[in-house]
Amino acid sequence: MTKLTCHVTNCASNKNNYCCRGDIMVDGENAKKMADTCCNSFVQKGCCEASNSTHYDRENASLEVKCDATSCVHNKDMKCAAASICIDGQMACEKSETQCSTFKAE
Repeated sequence: MTKLTCHVTNCASNKNNYCCRGDIMVDGENAKKMADTCCNSFVQKGCCEASNSTHYDRENASLEVKCDATSCVHNKDMKCAAASICIDGQMACEKSETQCSTFKAE
């Protein structure tokens, strides 16, 4: 399991800068830099939801991170092997406005 910090506060799965999902998927099949990645699990909070409302029960400090950014040094068999990662994209409205800030090209 990877320790994940998430700064995408506009995501329905974010609670206190942690993800409430059991796992996430980071996209970036042809990534050469951080900006080429995104959190494919991102779901924007609804307009009538409280800022701390989530679609999941509790925050997870560690979870499985699936990843198709095979050019990243942390990618091992389509999973993130980094001890910890950070997903950024504060106030994102679409998954393309998020990124894995831990991405590092081989």
